[in-house]
Amino acid sequence: SLDIQQKNGDPSSVSSIFVNLARLKEDQNALEEAETYFLNALETDKSIYEGPHLYVVDDLNGLGSLAEKQAQSEKALQYYQEALAMIEAGLGDQNRFAAQTYIKLGRLLSQKQDQEGIFFLHKGLKVQETLNAEGSLQVALTQRWLAEAWRQNGEKAKADSLLQICAEALKAKKGTDHPE
Repeated sequence: SLDIQQKNGDPSSVSSIFVNLARLKEDQNALEEAETYFLNALETDKSIYEGPHLYVVDDLNGLGSLAEKQAQSEKALQYYQEALAMIEAGLGDQNRFAAQTYIKLGRLLSQKQDQEGIFFLHKGLKVQETLNAEGSLQVALTQRWLAEAWRQNGEKAKADSLLQICAEALKAKKGTDHPE
C-alpha cells in the first residue's frame, strides 16, 4: 500500500500510512522502527504543508512520546516545544492536538519537578474539558496527572480535591469494581 501511494504521488496518504506504521511499531515496542516512520511522516507533512499544521504537531508529539519511552527526556522536550511553537504560531489551542501537546509537555516537565508542568497540565485539562463530555476518561486521566503534579509540588489539598472528582468520573465510566 505504501509503495502504491508513493508511486501515485499522494503525499498525504503516504504520511498517513507512515503514522499508522509508526503507531503499530510503537505498540509492538519496536521503538527505533517507529521513530523512523514518524520521522518519515514528519518530513512528508512538512513538505506538504507550509508553516504550522496540526498533522506536523501530531508527528512531533509522536516523536516526543517515543523519545520519552527511550528515556530521552531532553529530546522529547525538544519535540514537544516545537509542537507548542506551531500551536502558538496560529494553529489555535482548541483541538485535540494542542491538548495532547500541553498534556505531554506538562507530564514531562512535572516529572522533572518543573512548575511549568502544572501550567501545561492545567491548560491541557481546560482544552480537554472543552472538547470532551463531562466525566470523560480523557478529562479524568488529565485530572489525575494534574493532581499528581500538585501533590509532588506540595499542594496536597488541591490534589486531593481533584482526585476525588477524577475518582467519581472513573467510577461512573468504568464501574465501582474497577481497580483505578
